[in-house]
Amino acid sequence: MNSKLWVCVVGLVLSCLVTENGAVTSHAEFKKRLLSVNPALMTPQCRKVFRSCSMKMLGLLGLLDVIKDRWDEYTAVPCVKTMLENNYPDYTIECSRSGRYGESISCLESPEATAFLDEKHKDSLESGIKCLLDNSLP
Repeated sequence: MNSKLWVCVVGLVLSCLVTENGAVTSHAEFKKRLLSVNPALMTPQCRKVFRSCSMKMLGLLGLLDVIKDRWDEYTAVPCVKTMLENNYPDYTIECSRSGRYGESISCLESPEATAFLDEKHKDSLESGIKCLLDNSLP
C-alpha cells in the first residue's frame, strides 16, 4: 500500500484535525498535511498498529468528504478542541489506550464527534477504532 495514502487514512482516523500555531487549519490544509506526514516518525508500536489495521482504515476514506462538508461543526466539538490544543495528530506519541492517543480515540467515537455521520460511516469508524484499540498498548 502506498505509504502516503496509508498515512492519510490513519491520520483521518486518529483526528481529522490539524493545528498550526494553535489555530484550526482549513480542510485543504489538513488534507495536505496528512499526505505529507512521514511514517518513519511513528513509534515502532504505532507502525505495528497501523499495519494491523490498514484494511479497516481504507473504508474511512469517504469520511474526508463528510468532514469537509461539516468542518466547522466537527472542530467545534469540545473534545476535538482539546485535540487541537494538543496539536494532534502527533505521530511521535506512543499508541496506547491511555494518554493523548487514547483520549483522542475516545473523542473520535464520542456521540458529539459522530453526530453528523450516517450509519455506514459510523460503522466503518467503529470498526477502525476497535482495531486501533485492540492493537494498541494498554
